[in-house]
Amino acid sequence: MSYTGKVEIGILKRGAYPLPNLLDEADFDNQMKTVAEPCISRYRETGRFGENSELFYEIYRLEPNLGTVIICHGYMESCAKYHEFIYYLLKCGFQVGIYDQRGHGKSVREGTDPDIVHIDSFDSYVDDLKRFVDDVAVGRLNAVKSKLYLFGHSFGGCVGARYIEDNPSAFAKVILNSPMFGINFGSLPEPVIMFISDCMIAFRQGGHRCIGQRAFDRRPNPAVSAGSSEARYLYYHRLRTLNKEYQVSGSDYYWLREIMKAGYRARKSMETEKIRSDILVIMAGQDDVADRDAQETFVSRLKYGRAVLIPESKHETFNEKNSVLKDFLSLVMSWYNPEIEDI
Repeated sequence: MSYTGKVEIGILKRGAYPLPNLLDEADFDNQMKTVAEPCISRYRETGRFGENSELFYEIYRLEPNLGTVIICHGYMESCAKYHEFIYYLLKCGFQVGIYDQRGHGKSVREGTDPDIVHIDSFDSYVDDLKRFVDDVAVGRLNAVKSKLYLFGHSFGGCVGARYIEDNPSAFAKVILNSPMFGINFGSLPEPVIMFISDCMIAFRQGGHRCIGQRAFDRRPNPAVSAGSSEARYLYYHRLRTLNKEYQVSGSDYYWLREIMKAGYRARKSMETEKIRSDILVIMAGQDDVADRDAQETFVSRLKYGRAVLIPESKHETFNEKNSVLKDFLSLVMSWYNPEIEDI
């Protein structure tokens, strides 16, 4: 469904889309190991792509299917963080493609410290997404372009936005989930952070971990989780402690500068007016990571689409408690399924 004119921000309503039973948070580890992971492993194919095969991917082939969902993950994440979400997508009839963005997971590192995300140009992320769509989703997963859907979370939402601004007809439907068009720096305005980043780079300190960030701590601390489900946080934290590739725990000043520049460009009117995909922007009411004003600026400049606020959710909507997660999933599945008209 499409909308013209100013896009209003609605509040999430209780979903009616038929979903599989959600994993029980009280028995989450066991159900991931005995239900979700065995299920998705039957469909999983892994490989590498890119000019030098530097990027790791997972694809989940399903025939027949309702369409293909491409997941563009967020900052300091990996394919493994989305396995529960992939399980629900498969159960609802969608095949899936996901990859570790450069600097993350099992993909190439561009900086000197493998635990710190570095990038020379944000355009590299956009180019990677295009290559994944063309070479893997269409070329290997045989995705039908009329049923090709995007799910971009946080920093991945910014990558997705920049991609569809440059490639307006690439996806039939798009969800930008807690998109990072700006970062919540508290009382410090973004221009001040940009100035600091520029100074650090000018004085050849740009490759250092940004101030306030720390190396990966093996001790779990659910209080710092970007989602409200402690069970889901602890499950992925344990995966991180067992896998060095998942222990990315910060960025340098080059990356910080590039994400701020990309977010500013993504929300400019001259860019948003290019978008032609049916786009849904999901915002989290308790988000202390992505900047709400930047999200609302982006939404206000859209000509097509819809925006929905989930008041109870923290930044990672897919890592919420089941009481919130079920309505979030209902919204996601309804948006992608062309047979559902009223969401």
